[in-house]
Amino acid sequence: MINVVAAIIKQDDLIYICKRSESMSLPNLWEFPGGKVELGESNEVALIREIKEELGCEIHNLVYLTENKHDYENFSINLICYTCELKSGTPVSNEHCEEKWVKVSELGSYDFAPADIPVLHYICGK
Repeated sequence: MINVVAAIIKQDDLIYICKRSESMSLPNLWEFPGGKVELGESNEVALIREIKEELGCEIHNLVYLTENKHDYENFSINLICYTCELKSGTPVSNEHCEEKWVKVSELGSYDFAPADIPVLHYICGK
């Protein structure tokens, strides 16, 4: 089981989402940004690090939201999600092929990675 942290970055009534590139596993699916928790890291420290590395910005006001265990064909993850806000910088993904700010009411129209779907439903109140 791989522990993966994800940021639900909120700005006004928008949430930041990223589309996985063709070269990544699960290509062209949308997800909430984040990454793997390294040995010895807390979830919060890992998420702050991953967002800085992946998006070039800093987040703060992390609040645990929910988590979801999901079994993919070759691996299993525990996706641990936090809501947060931008502290500094503008998020620009250096790994994904597309990213955007989306209204919560419009999140359901995007094709999300399977592990993110229960989180999406949680956010949308479904």
